[in-house]
Amino acid sequence: MIFGKTDWFSIITGCFLLLMVAAPASASPFPVVIRGTILEMNETDQTLLLQADCEHAWCQVNVTGMYTGRIPGTAVLSTLNTGEMVEAVFNAWYMDLHDPSTGYVNPSDDIRDIRRWGAIQKLAYGNNTSEFKGTDLFGDPVYLAAPLASGYSVAYDLRGPPPQEYDFRITPPGTLVNITLKRYAEVAGTWTLRAGEAFNYTDPSDNSSVSVTFVGGYRPDTYGLESCPCTDLTVRIESDETTGTHVIPVPSSPIPTQKGPALPALVTLALGSVVIIWGRIRGH
Repeated sequence: MIFGKTDWFSIITGCFLLLMVAAPASASPFPVVIRGTILEMNETDQTLLLQADCEHAWCQVNVTGMYTGRIPGTAVLSTLNTGEMVEAVFNAWYMDLHDPSTGYVNPSDDIRDIRRWGAIQKLAYGNNTSEFKGTDLFGDPVYLAAPLASGYSVAYDLRGPPPQEYDFRITPPGTLVNITLKRYAEVAGTWTLRAGEAFNYTDPSDNSSVSVTFVGGYRPDTYGLESCPCTDLTVRIESDETTGTHVIPVPSSPIPTQKGPALPALVTLALGSVVIIWGRIRGH
């Protein structure tokens, strides 16, 4: 194909318009739920390194390799241990997905930096079953798949002023959360908490108990999905339903070098197309 001398501007302009139009539609990160083993927790950096185990445990996306990110709160460090199985949520760009059936473009000997974990939930086996139940939860519970132990569930509604600038480590003054605790779909109680406040609930029928702490959060409608996780909760279930956590020996081999987040493929493809078209134009 031979382009006219005046066509090059229209072609390049069209490529950039395609980039600008297509990117927003596919450039919204979405929550990805995976299960895996804790390899390392770094108290200084406040990070957790997770080895995905989608071959043996359910994952929303079949990923491989190791993932690191900032933990939802310091309570993670004093509650979880290396080798334990957890369910975790992080936000990812759809454009980073190579194929939903094979997972991320991430060699198994590299570490992908997912910036922060939206939620981390400690998993344990239910009594007389291989089904996982959550016993300790950190972060935003809305996307987690494994149910909490003993039939408990937590729902929340955030209220408060919009922040001037998003920083999930800082909760805007005046932010409140209304929490509804249910057990087997029946409402056990509702509480309104400010950042740092907590409540405890005990069911007298079996002495199972729940403690919930509101660490902080942002109204979900403030900045959209890019800003979520929107709520940081710490939830602990004490009951006789679970038989113990699922622990896997952590390999003693050195941790590989960390890799940064990949550049969205659409941006790379669009810019590459511009370069190729420009070269063909120059050649004619």
